[in-house]
Amino acid sequence: MPVPLFKVENLVVDFSTRNTLFKTNEIRALNDVSFELFPGESLALVGESGSGKSTCARTLCGLNRFSSGRVFFENTEIEELQTSKHKQQFASDVQMIFQDPFGSLNPVHTVKHHLLRPLKIHHPETNSEKLDKEIEKILLDVGLTPPLEIMGKFPHELSGGQRQRVAIARALALEPTVLICDESVSMLDAEVQADVLALLRQ
Repeated sequence: MPVPLFKVENLVVDFSTRNTLFKTNEIRALNDVSFELFPGESLALVGESGSGKSTCARTLCGLNRFSSGRVFFENTEIEELQTSKHKQQFASDVQMIFQDPFGSLNPVHTVKHHLLRPLKIHHPETNSEKLDKEIEKILLDVGLTPPLEIMGKFPHELSGGQRQRVAIARALALEPTVLICDESVSMLDAEVQADVLALLRQ
């Protein structure tokens, strides 16, 4: 049997909310969730709004702490990967496309900045000219043309579908092992949804 990319065992996530100045309440966002994801598979978490899908996705990426249970990535607990020399590699291996294409991009930075920053962090040895060529290729791959023009634009100058394509390009730039999509087409109109889904399938 192949080693699962993700193995989740009895995952529980609680959030604390302040009720009064001296009292906090615990809200359970995930309760006893278990599953495995193997190489080559697509796994869907289905549930109504507020059922914990986004919480689970963010927890797999290491963005949320969990209260109990265990999460393994390629047989290593993600808590170990998040606090060791493997943290940067884990961030490269597991990328996420967030639900909101408006909130997931920094409005004061250009498209080029959004794609260049992760490439510089994870590939500091690569020269600027080669990185620029890589960004052009990624933008072409996600259907954003002409790439040199798109690189200079700010998020507010793009449509919702274009913003989400930039978010997808950013996630794909590091060639991740796992791509986590948090309802990545739910805020787009039907025609753009079909385009983005076809792009992800490709």
